[in-house]
Amino acid sequence: MENIEFTEIGTKNRDFLLQGLAWAADWRSAATDTSPPGDLLYIVEGWTERPGDFGVLAEDTRTGTLLGVVWLRYWQEDYHSYGYISQDIPELGIAVAPGYRGLGLGRTLLKMAQQHMLKKALTGSRLPERSRIPEQGTAGENDGYGIAASISLSVETENHVARSLYESAGFRIHEKRSGDLIMQWKPGWKLHTMKPADIPETLRLWKRCEGIVLYEDAEDSREELTRFLARNPELCLTARLDGPGQTGEGAVIAAAITGWDGRRFYVHHLGVHPGFRRLGTARAILQRILQLGAERSVRKTHLFVLDSNTDARRFYHHLGWQRRDDVLLFSAECGDPPV
Repeated sequence: MENIEFTEIGTKNRDFLLQGLAWAADWRSAATDTSPPGDLLYIVEGWTERPGDFGVLAEDTRTGTLLGVVWLRYWQEDYHSYGYISQDIPELGIAVAPGYRGLGLGRTLLKMAQQHMLKKALTGSRLPERSRIPEQGTAGENDGYGIAASISLSVETENHVARSLYESAGFRIHEKRSGDLIMQWKPGWKLHTMKPADIPETLRLWKRCEGIVLYEDAEDSREELTRFLARNPELCLTARLDGPGQTGEGAVIAAAITGWDGRRFYVHHLGVHPGFRRLGTARAILQRILQLGAERSVRKTHLFVLDSNTDARRFYHHLGWQRRDDVLLFSAECGDPPV
């Protein structure tokens, strides 16, 4: 796009958010110089004072005219805007000036917001332990939760053009309400068979996952894992980001290795990147493993989970995996027999 400059919104140019908010609220109007309704001002008040505030504006470099704006903001259960889903998912606002719509500017701004969230999630960014909402004068408690690779928004049911744009960008309906929809975007991904070249990135992923214990000087070394893959071709899987133009496209966001002794499957190190949970990757990996087992006439698959990993235990139980209390696991070091 020629003669258009994109600038991150800070304290000096945050007034542009008010114009964007006005355009978004009165999307049917062709007027360019309007003000947002007073009851919506809280949506952008105190900009940059809230952890995680992010926005981009588009200006005509020849005239300095504001052409469009997009912003992301986190909310809380007891204080939020119209498209709220949860405290770890920011809500998106976006607007393009009348006269510049339908030219691809909105799509570009939307993509910038998605790229921002992917980058934050991939790097393991976290919101602080105390996330303050200045205009409320209260501090919301949280555990320093990680940023999720997801975005929510609200769109009026009759705004078919905007809804079409969001759907083409990967947003899906999360909730239908009277007069509007809450939509949510999650990044795309695909399953792949793990290759030896994937091991370094997979090890970095596993190190991010609580509940996975690695022995990199022994069975979890690159050499030993390469041997494991050779003994169990097709049974070790990764989930990689997969989407047109996504930041971090191809990054490993989930992985597991499975061994086969000729009788049973044994799943080890099923881990999902903290910023990319609730995307269905772990479920898909387990379903694929069970399918591969059925193709090989394997009747049962076992997996290992630390007793202290309550989240994983709850997840497996939810999927229908049965905890075995009738079997105990005994271990011994190989080499000299135990005395």
